Amino acid sequence: MKIALGDKVKDKITGFTGIATGRVEYLTGCVRFYVERPGKEEPKADWYDEERLIQLQARAHSHDKTYAPAGPRDSPSRASAPSR
Repeated sequence: MKIALGDKVKDKITGFTGIATGRVEYLTGCVRFYVERPGKEEPKADWYDEERLIQLQARAHSHDKTYAPAGPRDSPSRASAPSR
């Protein structure tokens, strides 16, 4: 079963459980997921190979309108400024 972002997953080896929030695929074909555990428990997050993960719940978390993705943005003053 393929893991998707937003799935609740568990690492087969350590038992770490959390939400898959990031995915990276390397040139070598290795696929890893960043798994975050909500709350204040330690450890809070780590990267895991896809083969080590068990899907516990599909789409346990999805972003909604209250979620603001990070990343570069034009500020309102720059966005409305005339181009030179």
